[in-house]
Amino acid sequence: MKEINCQHCLLPIQDREDLVVSFSLLSLRPYHSSCYSQVLKGFGNLITNNQPVNGPYSAFVIGFSVIFAIILAVIQPGLILLSLLLIAYTFGPRLLSYYRYEQHLPK
Repeated sequence: MKEINCQHCLLPIQDREDLVVSFSLLSLRPYHSSCYSQVLKGFGNLITNNQPVNGPYSAFVIGFSVIFAIILAVIQPGLILLSLLLIAYTFGPRLLSYYRYEQHLPK
């Protein structure tokens, strides 16, 4: 198994329950859940949009964007490319997070 280290404390992350992957400045960063809460309290979070991609809020945003993209494509067929870009922007980081980090950790 591949060892995944926390971006904040540099210690290895042991399981998926403790993993929080954030999408900040177009890069994915793995954290322990406790380290992520410390990072959120910092000043840098005001400047960057540091959103977790493997949480329930992310699942809601992905579901909403897929539904919105389908409705947009049905109402205005000329905007299918925009609909696909919307789905890729919301679902892409989640998929990449799974392949880079989550599949290497035990449940």
